Amino acid sequence: MSEGGTVDETCEQLLDDINRWRPELQAGIRSTLWHGIFARALQEVEALVRTCASTMLTDAGEEGQAAVRAVGGGKPLAAMTMGEHVGLVRKLGDNRLGRGDRQRLDRLNGLRRDFVHGRLPREEGPAKTLEFLSLAEEFCRSRFIVGLRTAP
Repeated sequence: MSEGGTVDETCEQLLDDINRWRPELQAGIRSTLWHGIFARALQEVEALVRTCASTMLTDAGEEGQAAVRAVGGGKPLAAMTMGEHVGLVRKLGDNRLGRGDRQRLDRLNGLRRDFVHGRLPREEGPAKTLEFLSLAEEFCRSRFIVGLRTAP
């Protein structure tokens, strides 16, 4: 997935991939398939969160730049982690993010941390991957994302 697309393009790609991956995971053909799917889905979710943050920053002016400094601790936007981008989206989208959106973002980020830092037990991998895909799909279909997709 290339970064720099719109929220709409990023979500469409992610949803297409989720629809392709879910049956493969549920079939359980290869025991290591979940790892590759999780890694790829993670890249796409990170791109989505980055795109959301960038889209929101476009209209945020100085408030947005202050949020970047506060959340990123002085890092440039491009160097911020997914967790920092989640924090930025939460900070900028305070009025637009519903409770469910915040919980989904936090859970996606938590699963990402567990995966990246090797804290996801192998036997839980397929179930956690399916959970990650479901949360990503719900986020793409959320009112928050729909609002960003249709924003001028």
